Amino acid sequence: MGFGNSTAKVDYNFDDIVIAKLNADGNLAWARNINKKQATIDDDNSFISFTSTINKGKNYIFINTKDKIKKLKNDRIEFGQIRKNKSNLNIIQVDANGNFEYKEILDDEENAVPFMVAKGVIIDNSVYFLGRRGSEKQLLKVTL
Repeated sequence: MGFGNSTAKVDYNFDDIVIAKLNADGNLAWARNINKKQATIDDDNSFISFTSTINKGKNYIFINTKDKIKKLKNDRIEFGQIRKNKSNLNIIQVDANGNFEYKEILDDEENAVPFMVAKGVIIDNSVYFLGRRGSEKQLLKVTL
């Protein structure tokens, strides 16, 4: 039995980020869920997902998002789907108590290229991202 001319499609999903703090005994002090809903249908997932680092007791998460952040109930938000060539670079800062704030670092209209947030490189107090659109490339340095 044949299936004709069907084509297989693979979706890669990169959803929520969970951050947890354990006490000295290894017990959970708190856990924080960063709502994120992203997916791609190509093999290049460099532009979605995230890079995370800790600096001076704070966790920093870099993600690409769409223009509008979705408001959820109970004062929660969700970072949404991006298109590779139209995405805004955001930073989420989580403090030692699990409180977080976010800020857009670069708007897609301000950049010639989108940045590969899944492949950030951390050197000292800085995070480096390669940006690419076609043959055009750019290197971004974010100092914490």
